[in-house]
Amino acid sequence: YQDKTTYVLTTRKIDKNKHIKVYKGDLAQLHKKLSKKYKHAFVVGGSDVIKRYNDLKMISEITISVVNVSIGSGIRLFYNKELKNQYDLVNTEEFKNAKVFHYKRKAGM
Repeated sequence: YQDKTTYVLTTRKIDKNKHIKVYKGDLAQLHKKLSKKYKHAFVVGGSDVIKRYNDLKMISEITISVVNVSIGSGIRLFYNKELKNQYDLVNTEEFKNAKVFHYKRKAGM
C-alpha cells in the first residue's frame, strides 16, 4: 500500500518510512483520531489484533484467508465460542492454494 498511510500495531521494532506509522498506544484512541479523517478502515492482522478490535466492538465484517502454509502451531482467531457466536459466515471462496471465509457481525452484537 505504497500510496496509503499505514498504521502498524506492534511491539516489535520495524523499519518505518513516510507511509508507515508504528502505533503502540490505546486502540480506542487511535480509532477516535482516525475516524475523524476516514470513514472506513482496512485492518490486516492476526488474532491478537482482531481480538482487540472485537473487544471494542469496532468490527462489522471479517474476511479470513487460509493459505496452505504452516507458521508454527498457529493462533486461533475464534479463541472462544462467544466470539464465534457474534458473527455469521456469509460467503466462502476457494482458490488453488487458499480458502477465504467472509463473516459479518450479527445485528445487535
